Amino acid sequence: MTGRVALKFAPVALIFGLLVLLEVCVRSGVVSRHVVPAPTRILLRLGEMVADGSLWPPLIQSGRVFLIALAGSVLIGFALGLILHALPRLRRAVAPVLTSYFAVPIFVFYPLFIVLFGLGDLALGLIAGIFGMMAFISATLNGLDRLPRVFGRTAQVMGLSPGARLWYVTLPSLAPHLMVGGKIAVTYALIGVIGGEFILATEGLGYRIAFAYNNFETERMYALMTVIILIAVGLNGALQQAEVSMRRKFK
Repeated sequence: MTGRVALKFAPVALIFGLLVLLEVCVRSGVVSRHVVPAPTRILLRLGEMVADGSLWPPLIQSGRVFLIALAGSVLIGFALGLILHALPRLRRAVAPVLTSYFAVPIFVFYPLFIVLFGLGDLALGLIAGIFGMMAFISATLNGLDRLPRVFGRTAQVMGLSPGARLWYVTLPSLAPHLMVGGKIAVTYALIGVIGGEFILATEGLGYRIAFAYNNFETERMYALMTVIILIAVGLNGALQQAEVSMRRKFK
């Protein structure tokens, strides 16, 4: 039991040790504070931003766009996955696109997306959503390929409608696979939102980081980066726990 507890908290201890080492290096002058501020200075700056309220507007803005992107990734990706699985010829035709999609940075298409969707929260959310959509399509197809045929036959014998079959049979069976796709979609949606705000937005965490960088506000820049890291770690941890619980339930 002691070994398991130590293994569980080993990543936390490692991160804490690295932060202490960075603090010592910055304070001693080994690392310039103009390049990387001391972790304590970053935390103090973050506390000031929380206290004076300057953190909340960009955080709410990025959160709103992120939810749009994630919803688009999940809903559109799931629908397209169902369609491609039902149409094998179409699936074979788009298979090269699915396999090579992540080899091409989505940011190269931003000028085209601006022309198609314009600017604004919805446009940026859709652009970021496309980034994570392919992951959810792949997860949906992967789950449908592994769905036992007996489930479909049983649903047919019971006279379930297509909607009831999707709700009571397909979705519960696909849940573990969709959870994996959801974790990847969350990551890519967050990357798409923050990256898009660097070049397309006038508000949000990505925009504020770029603004702080251009104005040599190093502590503010790293404080905002810390917020994004905490959000990403928190979301990933929550989804990881949900996936573990779901896999135990479906065993």
